[in-house]
Amino acid sequence: MTTRLLLIPSLLLSGAAISSSPVQMAVAGATSAELQSARDTVDASIAEWRELKDERNPTFSRAAQFAIAHPDWPNIGSIRARAEEALNAFAPDPLVLEFFDGTPPRNGRGWTALALAQERQGRTNAATEAARNAWLSDDLSDEDIATIRSRFGSRLTALDHDRRIDALLFVREREKAEDILSLASPGERQVAEARLALQRRDSNADVLFARVADRIDDHAGLLMDRARYFRASGQESASESLLARDHDFTTRPTNVDKWYEMLLLAAEGASDRGAHVTAYNIARQLDDALPDGAVLANQAYGVRDKYTSLAWLAGTTARERLGDAAAASRLFESYSTGGRSLQVRSKGLYWAGRSAQEAGNVQRANALYASAAETPELFYSQLALERLGRDIPVPPALPEQTAAARNAFASKPIVVALSRLGDPDDRAVFVRAIATSLETEQERLIASDYALRAGRADLGVWIARAARNDGTAFYYRSAWPVHPRGAPGGDPWSIAHGITRQESSFDNFAVSHANAHGMMQLLPATAREQARRMGLEYCYSCLRTDPAYNVRLGSGYFAWLSDYYDGNKVLAAAAYNGGMGNVNRWIRNNGDPRTSRVDTVEWIEKIPFMETRGYVQRVLENAAVYDRLNPYVPAYGAVHVSRHLGKTNRPG
Repeated sequence: MTTRLLLIPSLLLSGAAISSSPVQMAVAGATSAELQSARDTVDASIAEWRELKDERNPTFSRAAQFAIAHPDWPNIGSIRARAEEALNAFAPDPLVLEFFDGTPPRNGRGWTALALAQERQGRTNAATEAARNAWLSDDLSDEDIATIRSRFGSRLTALDHDRRIDALLFVREREKAEDILSLASPGERQVAEARLALQRRDSNADVLFARVADRIDDHAGLLMDRARYFRASGQESASESLLARDHDFTTRPTNVDKWYEMLLLAAEGASDRGAHVTAYNIARQLDDALPDGAVLANQAYGVRDKYTSLAWLAGTTARERLGDAAAASRLFESYSTGGRSLQVRSKGLYWAGRSAQEAGNVQRANALYASAAETPELFYSQLALERLGRDIPVPPALPEQTAAARNAFASKPIVVALSRLGDPDDRAVFVRAIATSLETEQERLIASDYALRAGRADLGVWIARAARNDGTAFYYRSAWPVHPRGAPGGDPWSIAHGITRQESSFDNFAVSHANAHGMMQLLPATAREQARRMGLEYCYSCLRTDPAYNVRLGSGYFAWLSDYYDGNKVLAAAAYNGGMGNVNRWIRNNGDPRTSRVDTVEWIEKIPFMETRGYVQRVLENAAVYDRLNPYVPAYGAVHVSRHLGKTNRPG
């Protein structure tokens, strides 16, 4: 077989402009006519993608067909959502079935359409199950409600109606719940009547509640509405007492997101008032909301986010306010299970280890530190490594990939599309989509090899980041690019690279929503002022076109911030992202991490801006890895990240 080469200019491939020579991608067995046809097909797909990603009301057929053909492209989630919104009775059954094959509907309309399509295709059992899921959706339109009742009503049970009423009352859709009260089981009908009265604050609410008061500790929806009734009536302590006491639900919350949201608001309110025991007892009510056997990591983001917020509040309250380090350790372990990302896992395990150590259980603490330390590129993993007296390993080089594997990857439509795009912003979203689409270690290795050869430094970074967010470690040298020019020598080299990796992922064309530009994401006004300080000519266009210029200004700006904060990199990094005014206020409110009285790691966790809090941790963890690659400075032993925290005598 003859191998022909498709030449792709590196200008089209490299947002980071690492490579200036053309990149030759081998495409085996393709004629020039076939290559041109493939390019034309991809160009047509790009044009349609640009239309669909911004089109508010596409037809179902058009959006669905594109989503099916391009499942890994950017914005495909929103395109699928709009396709589902456009579903109607005229949608062809085969397309509906293919659209939902492997990806369940997001809402009641989708479940209704799927049930009808399956019914017409003779899939009776599947149609009934889809209709049941539609019936449990709290967003069914009146038309879809009528359809489900007329076509599938005889197959729905009293339990199905009980569950729908519960779901509707969780989102206060009272009229829809009342419409089917007669279909509920007798016991649940009484509970629903009490909940309706409590929600409306009817004069007979207490009387109706008294009939079912014995269900208060086994029915989550009833407990929720009674607690809200007390709060709305000005009886806040009674509301909190209900939520804080132990319960054993037989009827768990239909809407776990709403349940956790209520607990979090109540716990935070109690904490803000200084009622720390109450806050702790509310926040620790974590584990009886999900059905038996449910995997927390598989839940929607909103559920996972609120779970970790509750676990964090309960854990920090136990440790810092109640002096119960053993309880804190257990809650931080719960926190570590509450997300998909390795950041959540390592953070929870590190704090569980610290709390166990404070409780005197050194053996357990070391075991937790060892688990936390499994991902050495992450902030809390690095702190755990220090606690164990171990060093951050040097990221290894990629193993060699075969030409066939590289060619197969390069010929994927989404990768070909990346090479055809001229707009830097479009290229950036395709880079992220490619990284997110990779599911196995081998796929990531091949893609990383491609990124290196194509000069796409940003793709190498995003591959590792997407793996981390998906709960999979991917620690290779390809994810840690190095500036060919512009970075300062000596110790600042590591921080300059750490900031670049977090700010732009080494995409020099990057522009943020706040209008920050280039490698180190400088606002034009900041860049102009820093150029003046450094005696350089200011060049607006160079912020994106000249990576070395951007890095020189960005490094100088960080050095200026660091000098302002007496060399403290934590404060300088926080100011680089969140502004000096905010940092100065946080010092006043939370103490000064430059002093020995303040635990720097705790201070970072108290930064109220989630973006800045995460930013500081990402920059410092990046710098710690770059210390292992820094050609200017010696190895620092087992205090890599603490050195950047300014606490070299207190590892971890």
